[in-house]
Amino acid sequence: MVTIRSSTWNVITQTLSPLLLIFIGVSLKLGRSGWLLPLVWIGAGLALGFVAFYWLPIAASFDHEGITRRFLLRRQRISWDNVSAVIRTKSGFAFRRRGHDVDDHRVAPTDKHRRWESAGLAVVIAKGKELAVTERLETQDEYELIRTLTKKHAPEANWRASSPLSLLIRE
Repeated sequence: MVTIRSSTWNVITQTLSPLLLIFIGVSLKLGRSGWLLPLVWIGAGLALGFVAFYWLPIAASFDHEGITRRFLLRRQRISWDNVSAVIRTKSGFAFRRRGHDVDDHRVAPTDKHRRWESAGLAVVIAKGKELAVTERLETQDEYELIRTLTKKHAPEANWRASSPLSLLIRE
């Protein structure tokens, strides 16, 4: 089994951002008599909280039964029978370690040299819907394990996710 977790920064921001908006709305209400502006801030915080807690994945596990996407408030299981393709997400950050050779596939590329690239993995399910599975670039070893699991349990799935090394080597 391979588990890829979201970055700590992603989990912190998706947890604190809605709370910050709600706090601003409550503060505005305490400081003035009107309800419209505080309700807008509180409503935005609640909407963002729903999206962050229910819709944004914080981890993904790949095993012989399928893919489990974990969220703050729920889990979603995707069986290998439903996977028709594995692709890269449309946009994100690719990270590169300062002073490390990118050919070292044991090192997770997660430091401060950032470039806009496709970073995470997504799956296309049988209905044609794309589901983001991870938001960060996995290591080369994780990539190979995930690819092996996919080829073994979903041989008809179209593997279109490029190697993490190929994303980091491009200039």
